[in-house]
Amino acid sequence: MYSERNQILKGNLNRLLLKFAVPSILGILSGFLYVIVDTIFVGRGAGPLAITALSIALPILLAMMALGLMIGTGSASIISRALGKKDKQKAVNVMGNGVILNIILNIVFIILGYIFIDKILIFFGASQDVLPLAKEYLVIVFPGFTLLSFLIATNDFVRAEGKPRASMYFIAIGSLLNIIIDPIFIFGLKMGIKGAAVATIISQAISTVLIIWFYMSGKSIYRFKTSMFKINFKHIKEILIIGCPNFFMMTIASVVVLIFNRSLQFYGNDMHIAILGITYRMIGLIQIPVIGISQSFATISSFNYGAKLYQRVKKILGLAIIWTTVISFLAFIPMMFFPRNFISLFSSDSVLINTGIIPMRMLIIFFPLVGMHMVIASFFQSLGKAVQSLIIITTKQFLFLIPAIYILPKFFGLNGVWMAMPAADFLSITIAVIFMLYEIRIFNRKAAKEVLETV
Repeated sequence: MYSERNQILKGNLNRLLLKFAVPSILGILSGFLYVIVDTIFVGRGAGPLAITALSIALPILLAMMALGLMIGTGSASIISRALGKKDKQKAVNVMGNGVILNIILNIVFIILGYIFIDKILIFFGASQDVLPLAKEYLVIVFPGFTLLSFLIATNDFVRAEGKPRASMYFIAIGSLLNIIIDPIFIFGLKMGIKGAAVATIISQAISTVLIIWFYMSGKSIYRFKTSMFKINFKHIKEILIIGCPNFFMMTIASVVVLIFNRSLQFYGNDMHIAILGITYRMIGLIQIPVIGISQSFATISSFNYGAKLYQRVKKILGLAIIWTTVISFLAFIPMMFFPRNFISLFSSDSVLINTGIIPMRMLIIFFPLVGMHMVIASFFQSLGKAVQSLIIITTKQFLFLIPAIYILPKFFGLNGVWMAMPAADFLSITIAVIFMLYEIRIFNRKAAKEVLETV
């Protein structure tokens, strides 16, 4: 463990970022493939209306994922800083409290979901044609949300102890299995959208078993012992405070999709909701390298900040911004110039494909700058500054995007709905850069003081 710690504190930053980012990217990609593969097979096997059903269900999926992300990122920040200070006992206890918190919150959300499923789907914009399909999928998938949330959180736990490669294997195996059995259930057994749900549950269950085995095998600092699950309300509070920006980010993203769906249902129809669902999935897919670098940067930054290596934190921040901006731009080019190819992956319906070209281009206009926004939010989170991180994350969705979805369509109709995303991207990135520049000034003062004290 301590050789890994020394590498994080003293190793080459470019190689270190790559070492942490690649497994993180592969792990996130593996997890996201659940969503992509389900949508592709469902679209091909059950038609555009089934894609609309998955799009209606997406806000619920995002809300459940938000729990795992909140607990995982909140715990990982504390764990990394604790290990940076050589406090292994705190790191282990934080992980145990994170697991307990994850289970309790998921059970509550799932029970509420079952009780109000019809009302929720109708409120989310499901038409009478789409409602039965969306309900079929969610009734089966709901129990699996606990597994998915656990996998997301534990992926952060393992990465936080300095083992990014191990964190990707468990989700990757489940994801590959999902790719294999999805067509069997959807096409072979003719289960349609139900088949996608069953395949997802099976795959996530296997991933969960594997990661529990990893903990029990002694290959991790987290070995399941009774003592690590001793409730520590101070740790739970800190997990929730630090992780809440990510929770709000995902929850607000869920609300945004909900509002998007309702607005598209009002100004358009079910097909436009399907287009949004496809575009969201493609944006999510090409954002994966950016997210992986942002998360890996946060781990490295937390370690070095805990060790008071402020200049090193600044350097890794700069590298993360450069890499995410370059990757975002390279991903932006094919999506902007070849949108037809991306949409046709999910459906062969010519009307859907032709209708979706312009909306996809409008939604990604400022995509090259989105990576920088993510890195800056992770920067403040890695410092344990939850308020700043929360402001950066929520301004895009809550302060800019949601009002834009309501206001712009009143002037531009359906096009106004699509214009809301780029408008919010531009404004939120501007806010994030201002926050970052102010924090760097504080870093410079700390670094200067540290130099004077060593003289």
